[in-house]
Amino acid sequence: MHRPPFCPNTSCPCHIDPLSTESAALAERRWFKRNGNYPTKVRGEVRRFKCLVCGRGFGEQTFSLDYFVKRLISYRRLRGLLSSCVGVRAASRNLGCSCDSVSNRTSRLARQSISAHARLLPAIELSEDQAADGFQSFGVSQYFPNNITMLVGSRSQLVSFCDYVTLRRSGRMTARQRRMRAALDELYRPSPQALTSSFGELLEHLYRRFRTSTHRPLSLHTDCKSEYLNALAAHQGLCEAAGSLQFLHRRTDSRAVRNRLNPLFPVNYIDRQLRTDLAEHVRETVRFARNVNHCMERLWVYLLEHNLHKRFRINDPVEIERRHAKEAGATEADKRRATAGLYTRRRFLCFEPLEPAMLRVWKREHSTPLKGIVKGALRMIGRQAARGQVDLEQIRQQLGAEKLVREVVQYLPRYALA
Repeated sequence: MHRPPFCPNTSCPCHIDPLSTESAALAERRWFKRNGNYPTKVRGEVRRFKCLVCGRGFGEQTFSLDYFVKRLISYRRLRGLLSSCVGVRAASRNLGCSCDSVSNRTSRLARQSISAHARLLPAIELSEDQAADGFQSFGVSQYFPNNITMLVGSRSQLVSFCDYVTLRRSGRMTARQRRMRAALDELYRPSPQALTSSFGELLEHLYRRFRTSTHRPLSLHTDCKSEYLNALAAHQGLCEAAGSLQFLHRRTDSRAVRNRLNPLFPVNYIDRQLRTDLAEHVRETVRFARNVNHCMERLWVYLLEHNLHKRFRINDPVEIERRHAKEAGATEADKRRATAGLYTRRRFLCFEPLEPAMLRVWKREHSTPLKGIVKGALRMIGRQAARGQVDLEQIRQQLGAEKLVREVVQYLPRYALA
């Protein structure tokens, strides 16, 4: 890097988005000076700078994706492994590093992927109908199923929105399982309105794109969940558009044959690919997500692979370069702008116009059920549920704990909030 793109001090007048129109004027100014070097084992000599406006000192590694990293790992290889049904432990063996290093680099790559998606989407005009549904799996335990709400283009299968919510376990259960669920409900109870709220965010995302497009009428295909109807009834903009027949909500029974003629084929296709390509969703006993934030970070890395790099149809001839983003209307120039420096240049949160669902993943704000549960508590709850009624107060006293579940703050480095 010959010169820093901007001052990293957020209160400095030289803290200017390098993609904005003001960045050209900043590049012509002498707003910084060289301030020596410092040695590192990984990169050798690293240059330092000092801002002449605010006096802030910083190094060239401040703008690197490998900021604070003591070991270099290939992000391209990591992206390929995570998108090929490889778990964290297997990826660490393949890359020759620890599991914590894999999780750390996955978090960095997920933030880069979210930024690339946020930059690419405004360049794609909404020119096709959409399909929306929730992909259901589970995290931590089968007593905590989840719903990953996704919005997919009907023609291109481009995934433009996704959000995670934890649900309460339902369906047929044995007496022991009902007692176990009742005990876990006292420790962690998901919001009953989580699915409606998540779908409401999806509708708001769709409405913002709908207002700037010329595709009329726009059809949204969903199944017959009542939560979808409730969220749609509460959205004033789409209700007005539906009244003038510019927006149509079409419902399809989720039990209908899942073939190419099914209007829900785009989301059914994505569901199948997630089951195939992401290790935590293959429905195996030992392969499930232990942490919601890690789960969503791996999903965003996969969505970047799906939207920009994966072939639109695997059986297409080799010479046909069809990608999901290209089918949705993105040009090669749009793709290059969105992915410029994806594996090298760090994206700064202060310059990223992110939606709430993206921001929750970036800032690791998702709640993981029973994240801080006392060791041995689940085993004792399971034993009491098998024998009869569960007494949580007795279990707490036996374990000598003030609370069975302690509050655990998700680790988030300060540089992720810059």
